[in-house]
Amino acid sequence: LALGVAWLVARPGLAPILVLTLYQAWALATNGTVFIGAEPGSLAHRALLIHLVWRLLALALMWRAYAALRREPATGRIPPRPS
Repeated sequence: LALGVAWLVARPGLAPILVLTLYQAWALATNGTVFIGAEPGSLAHRALLIHLVWRLLALALMWRAYAALRREPATGRIPPRPS
């Protein structure tokens, strides 16, 4: 995960997004499998639910940022910070 994020920061593009998506999908499936077997209301069940929510949020935001990056013109300049 750390290598994928570092790659994404260094060279934003489709390849690191796809690698991170595969990782998140695998982790989501793993967490989902354990979540289904956990006793409802238990500490593990609640923790896994939060993990699932964070993973889905990470996927959604990552792809949303990629879509925004594709819409912006490539100027090579860093946009100014909003005040």
